[in-house]
Amino acid sequence: MKKFKTILFLTIIPIQLLFSQVENLDFERITVENGLSQSTVYSICQDSLGFMWFGTQNRGLNKYDGYAFNVYLKQCTNNNSLSSNNISKLITAKDGNLYIGTWGGGLCVFDLIHNKFTNYKHIPDSNSISHNKAQTVFEDSEGIIWIGTESGGLNKFNPKTKLFKHYKNDPHNPNSISSNRIWDVKQENKDILWIATSNGICKFNKTREIFTCFAPDKNNNNSVSNSQVRTLFVDKTNKYIWIGTATGLDRLGFDNKQFKHFQFKLDNNKTNSINKI
Repeated sequence: MKKFKTILFLTIIPIQLLFSQVENLDFERITVENGLSQSTVYSICQDSLGFMWFGTQNRGLNKYDGYAFNVYLKQCTNNNSLSSNNISKLITAKDGNLYIGTWGGGLCVFDLIHNKFTNYKHIPDSNSISHNKAQTVFEDSEGIIWIGTESGGLNKFNPKTKLFKHYKNDPHNPNSISSNRIWDVKQENKDILWIATSNGICKFNKTREIFTCFAPDKNNNNSVSNSQVRTLFVDKTNKYIWIGTATGLDRLGFDNKQFKHFQFKLDNNKTNSINKI
């Protein structure tokens, strides 16, 4: 295995929020001139062998060994190729596979050992993935894969049985998920997941299969600041979850269920929108 250089990728948000001082950050640019298939990269992960993987907007999947790229593209005549060149999310899972959320091709699972794709697309009136636009992919502590879709709700995928289970908004059920537009999934503990949606944030009890959802309340300053929740992060203390919204950053304490807001006074041409933590 070739030795890697250290690569640091940062989402640009108001940096004063996180660090009072940053020293000696050296950035190395990796561009299409170095072999990257496209400059718009939506997701990055690293596998157990140290290879870096980059999912691009519409130019497929890139594998990087620190020196050169290998690009995987959709092949219309090959059902075992990548199902879509537009990639939303990449994760490496406990089973050693690379899970790929695509925008239009459903879920792809790439066997890193045998160099083979297995594709899971939506088939109407079946137990397939609920929608082919997969915004996010997350693996929980038990090895279950959760897929948040553009308008098909939340999907639970068991890698052993290869079966999907769907969780969608039901306006007649207050314990259902609040929106079918899912942006992010994170885990608090073995039983609890947190779901970022276009209608607030939801707490999901996996055992009871019940959602408790939190939406903005103009009469409650301790409610979530915006219905558009884009990204989540559980900090190392496991006491708080950080919530990126369309109008700023929130922090929720697991013990008191109160939201604290962090916003900045910005010029008219700037925004407090947080897309990734």
